[in-house]
Amino acid sequence: MATQICRMCKQKIPLGAKKCGKCGSDLRSWPRRHPLLTGLLSIVGFVILVNALGGSSHSATDASVADSGTQQTAPAPIAVSAVDLYAAYEANAIAADDQYDGKTLAVSGTVDSIGKDILDTPYVALQTGNIIFSVQCMLSDDVEASQAATLSKGARITVVGRNSGKLGNIILRDCVIQ
Repeated sequence: MATQICRMCKQKIPLGAKKCGKCGSDLRSWPRRHPLLTGLLSIVGFVILVNALGGSSHSATDASVADSGTQQTAPAPIAVSAVDLYAAYEANAIAADDQYDGKTLAVSGTVDSIGKDILDTPYVALQTGNIIFSVQCMLSDDVEASQAATLSKGARITVVGRNSGKLGNIILRDCVIQ
């Protein structure tokens, strides 16, 4: 009969045993011993990954314009308030994505918070009228982060950035504070 060694008491036990017959230690892997925590951590990791990668996708037309070397003027940003943008996503997320997703927006509103996300990216969050969710403006560089350091909660600002859609918060990438 095939055997394995118990990690705790170092005694020989049958291969495939879930518990040691001598010391009673659980021989299953951590994910098998904690299926609920494993599932929860997997979901949290997935959400973080989606958020981190959400702003890094570029369409084929963006790449071809950049590679062609032709000078094209970017369309003017779409002006919208943070409250109206959030209301549009709450009313109909599909229609709001059709209108705003991937486009450059000039979003005006009241500063709700200023901070850094889990990846240490600085952001300014604008109030939407919802207690939990906001328009989260991920700042483009250190110059913008320095400018954000001078802001205070309650200040009225306009931020220009590329909309990445709504996943709880509405996320704007590569933002510049006006």
